[in-house]
Amino acid sequence: MVIPSLVAGVGIGAMYGYSGYLLKKNANYGIELAILASLVLGGAMIPRAIKTRKPLPIALSVLALTGGAYYIRKYREFNN
Repeated sequence: MVIPSLVAGVGIGAMYGYSGYLLKKNANYGIELAILASLVLGGAMIPRAIKTRKPLPIALSVLALTGGAYYIRKYREFNN
């Protein structure tokens, strides 16, 4: 169970990192990638937080929701 968690963590971290790189370069799809990373993180952590009520899944769920809300707001600002 440790290896899949590490792979998923590195993958989601890479998605956030690459989206940050794209946003810094004003390239296409940076915000969309950040929203996708937030959705993937939230989709994995929110059910786990509800089930286990442990601090780490709860914290990651809050971060996913906060990040997702921020990037959705920015997406709407840029595309209106």
